[in-house]
Amino acid sequence: METIEERNYYPFGLEHKGYNNIVSASGNATAQKYKFGGKEYQEELGLDWYDVSARNYDPALGRWMNLDPLAEMMRRHSSL
Repeated sequence: METIEERNYYPFGLEHKGYNNIVSASGNATAQKYKFGGKEYQEELGLDWYDVSARNYDPALGRWMNLDPLAEMMRRHSSL
């Protein structure tokens, strides 16, 4: 079995730099957009966020970049 791509991450999702260079020509560009946790990595405008459904996650900070749209409806389960 051929290794198509290897990625290593810190606990909050930031990718390790320097040794994640194994990328095979067998992989496709669409599949390589989905990284940590199977979420789509947004590189547009240099944001470097993950698109996690209704919110965006910044792995460099380990923080969500916007409020949960259902936070008001789920006050018991929300940190707001």
